[in-house]
Amino acid sequence: MERISKALLFYLRYRHTFSPIIFALTFIIDVVTFPRVDSPKAIFLASLYAALTWVLLLLFARSAEGDMSDEKRRRWHPTTKLILDIVLQFAFGALASVLFVSYLKGADAISSIPFLAILFIFVTGNEFANNHRSRLWVRFSATVFLCYAYALYLVPLARNVLGNSSLLISTLVSAVLAVVMLIAVRTVAPLVFSKTKKVLIGATTFILLGMPLLIVTGSIPPLPMMLREGSVLHDIARVNSTDYLARQEQQPFYARFGIPGLLPHYHISVGEGLTFFTAVYAPADIKTGVVHRWEQYDERAGKYVQRSFVPLAVAGGRENGYRTYSMVAPISPGRWRVTAEIGASQILGYRTFIVDIGTPSLVEVIK
Repeated sequence: MERISKALLFYLRYRHTFSPIIFALTFIIDVVTFPRVDSPKAIFLASLYAALTWVLLLLFARSAEGDMSDEKRRRWHPTTKLILDIVLQFAFGALASVLFVSYLKGADAISSIPFLAILFIFVTGNEFANNHRSRLWVRFSATVFLCYAYALYLVPLARNVLGNSSLLISTLVSAVLAVVMLIAVRTVAPLVFSKTKKVLIGATTFILLGMPLLIVTGSIPPLPMMLREGSVLHDIARVNSTDYLARQEQQPFYARFGIPGLLPHYHISVGEGLTFFTAVYAPADIKTGVVHRWEQYDERAGKYVQRSFVPLAVAGGRENGYRTYSMVAPISPGRWRVTAEIGASQILGYRTFIVDIGTPSLVEVIK
């Protein structure tokens, strides 16, 4: 028992070092072993981690309640609290890792950045919150966020339907769950809840209102359907039953991040066009439509103006994404933006680029 206590105290002393390492190892294991996001194993693991995180969060609130109480008998043993903290960290990290890997397996780097940045902020806040009250509201808010992301992933799978209806149901389910958990925290830890209720309610409301806004504006792609690839090409043609042959213009690595002033440039002759190629990941049973919206920036109006609106069918089930493309010809010089959307509201991803008159240096690639 003494050795266990020493080991736990050692962990507590170097917690900020060990926790990120444990999370990184969990993440690496999940990247290698995690199946398709619509597989029964993936759904089971995400559900298990979500349920375990909520249960452990209530136990953590109960232990914090004992520390705030004047009755010493209500205080938990330090070893018990430390073990609870370690297990909670594992459950939280496992849930975060599953969703993290789901995005990396389904989306391209650009589409994933906002979601992964938010996830990183919550994980970091969870690690460095330094007292019971701050750790409770950080962990509670982070868990609301993760469970909302999980609902966004699970509801379309259950309904085989994407779009605003699934987004609305996911939001309502997450809101009900958050309210139930707030009531549960108030029940098991009234002292702690009284000290943190404004922050808990405010953070929960902010997440439940902010997440749909981020999805509709395209800052976060809607799970479980994501843009694995979005490429601007000079032309593309099918060469056999499985492959396309495309000709594209090489660009600097930084050009794909859409940074103003560092946008990719595509060179064309007068009268030529460009093609937007997408590989859209979707679960096997989901069939939906995707729209390619071509817009050119109007300098006088100071905004993008739609030039073409191309609806395309998408079938799920292909690991590397269902491939489809659209073309605008002729295309005029200037700044362009092409957006891949579900219907006309949820943005999967977009590419912004400059079209110039000139002779391109092309390479051939297999898609």
